[in-house]
Amino acid sequence: MPIEIDRSRIIEFQKCPRARYLAYHHLGTGLQRTRKSLPLQFGSAFHEGAEHLLQGNVEEAVLRAFLFLEQALNGGTSFDGEEPKNVEDALRYGREEQMALVEALLRGWHLYEGKEFLEQFEVMEVEREGRALLEIGSMGIETTVKLDGTNIHRPYDNGLTLMFRPDALVREKASGDFYVISWKTCSSFGKRNELQARHDMQSMSEVWGVQQTRAEELYRLFGSVSDTYRHRIEGVIYKWIVKGRRSLDKWDGLYKQNSHLIYGWLKRGDTPEMDEWSWAYEWEKEDGSGSSRLGKGWRKVPIWREYEGGVKAWIDDLHHRRVFPRHLSALASVFPVQTPVERRADEVESWRTQVVQQELEIADKLEQLRLYLLIGEPPKELLDKLFPQYTHSCHSFLGCAFLGSCWEGAPAQPGDLYQIRLSNHPEHGDDNE
Repeated sequence: MPIEIDRSRIIEFQKCPRARYLAYHHLGTGLQRTRKSLPLQFGSAFHEGAEHLLQGNVEEAVLRAFLFLEQALNGGTSFDGEEPKNVEDALRYGREEQMALVEALLRGWHLYEGKEFLEQFEVMEVEREGRALLEIGSMGIETTVKLDGTNIHRPYDNGLTLMFRPDALVREKASGDFYVISWKTCSSFGKRNELQARHDMQSMSEVWGVQQTRAEELYRLFGSVSDTYRHRIEGVIYKWIVKGRRSLDKWDGLYKQNSHLIYGWLKRGDTPEMDEWSWAYEWEKEDGSGSSRLGKGWRKVPIWREYEGGVKAWIDDLHHRRVFPRHLSALASVFPVQTPVERRADEVESWRTQVVQQELEIADKLEQLRLYLLIGEPPKELLDKLFPQYTHSCHSFLGCAFLGSCWEGAPAQPGDLYQIRLSNHPEHGDDNE
């Protein structure tokens, strides 16, 4: 059979071979957690809304994100790395908060950057599925793989196909250049994010895939004999969306998102008209002479509950600087701008060569496990040799979904913890690491 891979599978093996096996190959299809973590659910909901955001329809974007998040949370969620005092309270509050957050980020980007972006770029397609052949293979030729001196023969009919789904493909109106758009939700943004983007596989895999499958189509739409080269994909424009870190509020025992888009500072007046609001507790002075902070009587409150007009009115007021401190942009740090990441042809070809070699070796390993995949667990000794554990990934940002199976003896079988992987398509999720 031909081999189909995607960026998620490639990266999972590079993080930990054992996790790749369990997630995508165990029992023939791989396993996934029955309950996705809150950050992953949020990332998927934002991408659902962003699809409509690039069409200029912010209301539809918010609605779609709401519907997706509601359905996801109804299916259950996990609080990886969090230990709320009361799970029911955490779920109830988390539902409200994440709904407010996804609305705030979608509306915020629309006001801060959306109009200018849509004036500068023409959106060619959004979330379009693609498949491109990485390696043709040699159909029907026998090959031999050795494991501990044992010869194993298998038909080498595995043309290697890359599955991909870019967030969007856009065309810069002034230059005619094409770019892939990639939304990246993150808890904070700094130098590491910028450096990460320079070497991110997405800037090669999706650019390569779109170039292979769309070049002729783009030429027919925009090209002429004299400018065929111009219809290559120039690179990836990363759209970083900073949603803030989650931390424990010791007062009520709930984990909360640290974002001024959904939490503000309130000082009550004698009447509602005399209430004072601030989006920051501490800020840099306008003259650059240092920082200032709020005094007594201020308390941090959830915007969706306390602010008249809710999140929509709050974001609009932040954008138009109607909320103190007014000399600073409340949205700039949430939507940092980064220049497009471009790739040289030799870098992309080097990536392709490495991926092809990695995936053909994995195919060899899976052929040695083929009989076991049909009946259940392979012998541990064989799994250790073919798909070893890379322990540095056990406690990454969200932690490994298979930690219990690897170290605590929990069965890697469908049940309360795991279910058969539902789709072979790469899923959108949160991009924190």
